[in-house]
Amino acid sequence: MGKLRQLRVVPRYGQYVVELIFACPLETKMTEKGKYMAIDLGIDNLATIVTTTGSRPVLVKGKHIKRSISITTRGKLIFWASFVKERNRKKDSIPPSD
Repeated sequence: MGKLRQLRVVPRYGQYVVELIFACPLETKMTEKGKYMAIDLGIDNLATIVTTTGSRPVLVKGKHIKRSISITTRGKLIFWASFVKERNRKKDSIPPSD
């Protein structure tokens, strides 16, 4: 295992997530003169794929996935905001008990 470089405690939805960041030595074992492929995962471009064969790099677009996640998240936020608003409205309208 590498050397610990950073420790972060991030609050998320009433919980805490502990993130540990390590510096690890990079080991490359490309000693053979063979065919290799690298895949870089992202969000706007879901994947960028390159090879050592000389073929054209491939981009797999991820904007539709990103948009779908955005729409789903926005829908959940709207739902919960209206839920809280309705709950607060009902809480305020209850007459005090004697």
